[in-house]
Amino acid sequence: MKFKLNLFLMFWFIAISSYSQTDSIPKIKSCPSFGVMICNQSEIDSFPYRYSHCGELVGGILISGDDIVNLKGLSFLTAIWGDLTIMNNPFLRSLDGLENLMPGTISNLTITGNTVLSSCDLRGICNYLASPNGSVTIQANAPGCDSYDKMKTYCGILNKENLELPDEFCIFPNPSSGRLTTRLYLKNPVSVSLIIINCIGQPVATMAHEVLRPGMHEILWDASGLPRGLYYCQVIAGKSIRTEKIIIEK
Repeated sequence: MKFKLNLFLMFWFIAISSYSQTDSIPKIKSCPSFGVMICNQSEIDSFPYRYSHCGELVGGILISGDDIVNLKGLSFLTAIWGDLTIMNNPFLRSLDGLENLMPGTISNLTITGNTVLSSCDLRGICNYLASPNGSVTIQANAPGCDSYDKMKTYCGILNKENLELPDEFCIFPNPSSGRLTTRLYLKNPVSVSLIIINCIGQPVATMAHEVLRPGMHEILWDASGLPRGLYYCQVIAGKSIRTEKIIIEK
């Protein structure tokens, strides 16, 4: 009996010792409803655990904290549907962690007061700057990310006419309960991918992945096999990306 008791106590001690601090953080299945304000590094590190089912925010995100050094805990986010504000983070050197954000989900962009931030040329940020949905404020950061014009240069965006985004792009009918048509017009030959993404950022279908010639193109897709809900069609033309909402009805 004494041996069994000692064995039980040993396993109990091991179980308690392996209980990590993050295990005490309650998991929340739903996303925050009105945007997110992040004020320290621990909030970033715990975010993917706390919101393990949330790849999409509604209401934007504000990142501002004296001890924030990286944004890697946010790498699972694909959409924010609001303003992206990164300000007054004195130890933040890179925006790595935001590389999966779809630029079409960003409204206004503010990157300011991050005194050692010198690396801002992520794909999503660059594609947003190519065709911004709202105001852009980039200033008071380290060289390389200290002005809108320099950012455009680093991103390789000289002017809007040089972009490879389709000159015409539409999806119809939308909402739809079955077949969808994507129409796009290209001035130049370019490699085009059309990817359907669900509301948590997972690709669920690829409509096209090929080099298209100049001119008008129509691509058909049968969406009847998908559950009803909100989806996104992401068109990648060369190095540029554009995203459109799709609503599937049953």
